[in-house]
Amino acid sequence: RLGNAPQYRFLAREQAESNGSKPWSRVSEHLWLTGNTYVLTSKDRDTPYLVFDPWDPHSARQLPKLREDQKLGRMEVVLFSHAHYDHYDGIYSLLKRDNPQVWTLDHVALPLVDPYRLRAPFLDVRPIKFDKQLKDGETATWREYSLKFRFLPGQTEFTMGVETTIDDKRCYFTA
Repeated sequence: RLGNAPQYRFLAREQAESNGSKPWSRVSEHLWLTGNTYVLTSKDRDTPYLVFDPWDPHSARQLPKLREDQKLGRMEVVLFSHAHYDHYDGIYSLLKRDNPQVWTLDHVALPLVDPYRLRAPFLDVRPIKFDKQLKDGETATWREYSLKFRFLPGQTEFTMGVETTIDDKRCYFTA
């Protein structure tokens, strides 16, 4: 389909190849994007939110702006798609100002819990403590969302995808 790319209303073209320094794009009523970082908000009155793939410094700096602009509540959960620092190193600054739970697939957590255990590229040397390490095919619930975790090696051996439904659309988060 060269020259005839499909058109998807839900893509945020302005975020393509961005590093998270651009303002947030609203992908749907409850989903926001900057760079490779997503924020999923709950429909609950206090508007808690979940962060997927926080990157420092840009997307981690953007989170307080989104929280203030959209009157969001507390950050409750942070997820990482894979073990490359640009998809998780925002957690270090987030943990300093918030107290979210940290979830990922057990296979993704492997190099992040002990960065010196394996010779894996693109790791931060600071270990991460996880509140939940899910297995392939396992489902976790956060607020009204059911999140199904899948082992998805490709870009790296330590990658996952997460299936869920957001605003009546089936979604699949991955690296």
